[in-house]
Formats: sequence, C-alpha cells, structure tokens
Amino acid sequence: MEGIDKAGTEQIFAFNAALKTLLQTRPAKPSTGEPLYFKILPTPLGPMLAMAEKRGLVMLEFLDRPILMREVEELRSRFGYLIGAGDTPHLLQIEDELKRYFDGTLTRFEVPLHTPGSIFQNQVWEALRQVPYGTTCTYGEIALLLGKPGGSRAVGLANGSNRMSIVLPCHRVIGADGSLTGYGGGKHRKEFLLRLERVKLQIDEQGQLGF
Repeated sequence: MEGIDKAGTEQIFAFNAALKTLLQTRPAKPSTGEPLYFKILPTPLGPMLAMAEKRGLVMLEFLDRPILMREVEELRSRFGYLIGAGDTPHLLQIEDELKRYFDGTLTRFEVPLHTPGSIFQNQVWEALRQVPYGTTCTYGEIALLLGKPGGSRAVGLANGSNRMSIVLPCHRVIGADGSLTGYGGGKHRKEFLLRLERVKLQIDEQGQLGF
C-alpha cells in the first residue's frame, strides 16, 4: 500500500489475520444487519483503521493499538455490526481530512461521527471535540465543564474508551501537573501531534517558526 513502510505492512498483515479469525467466531449478540465498512489509511505515524456506517465515522485507531481487536469485537458483538472492507463517503472524507491535518492545512475535522457508548461517555467525547486545536486541557477541567467536580477518574476512563483517535483529540488532554498522561496511541505519537499543532499555530500567528 502506498505510504506504508515495512513495519506498517506487518501491522496490516497482522490485523487482517486477526480480523479473519474474529469474523469466523459467532458474535455474542445477533447481528442487526447494519454494515460497518473499514479502510486502512496511511499516516506519518503509521497505518490507521477507519470504520464507518451510514450515520458517520465510528472508529479511527492506530493499527498497533493493543486493544484494537477488542474494540472491533465490541462493535460487532455489543452493537451488532456486520464488518467488511469497502469505501463509503465518510471513509473517503476522513481519508482526505486526515491527510490535510498532517499537512497542517486542517485544524478541525468535519466528518460526521457516530459514537456508540453511554450517555456519559458521549458527553466526555463531545467535550473532547471542543478542545481547540493547538491547546491542552486536563481531566479535571473536562469534569468541571460537565458539572462533575472531582470526576477526573471517570473522565479519564471515558477518555480511554474513545475509539476516535485524533478526531476526538484525547492527545490534547494532559495531567494536572502538565505531564503527558497515558495515550492509547503511545506517548511518542502524543508528543508528535501536540508539536504538529503548536508549530502550525505559531507559524500562523507569528509568520515564522518558534517555541
């Protein structure tokens, strides 16, 4: 696949094998018949799995995320999706927007989202979506925004259940002491994404690169 290095190619082979095995098992919940299409997208940080149904993008995750197959299984068993490869308007849109994001020409994703989860999880995910490009916030600040002071832990758990890397920007959430807290895609990716966004902002505002 164009734009995929050797390590990325190995991740794709491993994912395809794991998915084949998964789809040969019977899901815990009967299928609703709702198709969920997937496509693997190249990025500077490694290949990503994008999944979408007719209402919007459902998942965008790095292929080497340790819990990826568990997330895919949850979508299949808990929500009854029929999973298959293919292109949809939402997948084509996220492919284009992701490329422009890494090029530094897109600062807000417009692709429609569909995020199966609890009411609280969706409240946290929507709050994440409102964290501006090039800025950071803490779990505590999100908890306060949601009217749940002291709810940092619950916010952190919901943040960890986010299936929409980059689009719902959990990489912008940091510890109360300013440290880079856990990120499902890996700390090196979190650092890269924050640097990408901050460098882009500084170029726009100052006309030159600075820190």
